[in-house]
Amino acid sequence: MKRALLSLSLLAAVTTAGACEKADPFAAKGSGALTADERALLGDLPGGNTALFGGNYMKFQKHLADSPMGAVLASLNQQSPGLSAWTDCFIALPNVTMVGGLVVADRTARIRFVMHGVDMPAIQTCAGKASFAATVDADGKFIALEMPSAIGVIKTGYLKLPDGALLTAQSLPIGGRDITPVDRAMLEAEAATLATGSALLADKALQAAIPTLDRAKAIWFVGTGAGTPVADKLGLVKGTMDISAGLAFDVIAQVLDKHLIDQMVTGVPEVKKQASAMGPEVGDVVRALTFDHAGDQVHFALAIDNVKLKALMAKAGPMMGMGMGTR
Repeated sequence: MKRALLSLSLLAAVTTAGACEKADPFAAKGSGALTADERALLGDLPGGNTALFGGNYMKFQKHLADSPMGAVLASLNQQSPGLSAWTDCFIALPNVTMVGGLVVADRTARIRFVMHGVDMPAIQTCAGKASFAATVDADGKFIALEMPSAIGVIKTGYLKLPDGALLTAQSLPIGGRDITPVDRAMLEAEAATLATGSALLADKALQAAIPTLDRAKAIWFVGTGAGTPVADKLGLVKGTMDISAGLAFDVIAQVLDKHLIDQMVTGVPEVKKQASAMGPEVGDVVRALTFDHAGDQVHFALAIDNVKLKALMAKAGPMMGMGMGTR
């Protein structure tokens, strides 16, 4: 009897493990349930998002500036004067947390950010250090900013929510170059939806994937193809990017088009076979790429240390016409 019970227990354990593997065959160790602050951030973020993302963007950007990719960001800063000073100012703020949402609809990509741990005076101070034009409304609940960029002056702003969080947004036409100016009325319209339609209340499918991600990484993200032009090909996508020892990413995607999966299964190994013909700089990176698939799930991962990243950027810079060299 005991042997029968033991056999049944083992069978149940194996069946359960198999079911978990089928549900998420490439699952890495996630950070678990959302923290109170993460839930509060999602409660301050307008819902209906195509993607959610979090992490420490300012430190990520700063690390890249100090890495072999710094030449790229240095070029960007020349086109957007004040960007480095703005970033450095935010990095110095001790307790800033943030989360963002992306909405893709009507040929427009709209990004909304909400931040905790930063107030209007801090935004005004950082704007001053970056020499951005800044105007604070008399009631102290909105600050308008003008940021120079390669495509013209970006007019945006930050709205103070009732709990002290700051909300900001940008809209970009897909395939275009014009950025829609953000004013107080636009952000107040977004904020008016929070009581019944925040990301915490509305984006349940995206939220369910967040606990499976390692949110200690520099950036984490989860998105969906639903409601976009690729809805018939792409389901849930999630992943992380890290900067601890170079540049790394880990992405899992649900691909709904079997023909597309077949192309990846044959194409990725073939590209890796040709890595030696691409030169050592590019070849080393291609060989480091890992690809797996199970059912409709595909998994890509890549980690590049700073030595390989430096060699790659030295090679790729001139090819891209950016005149980048080693740092």
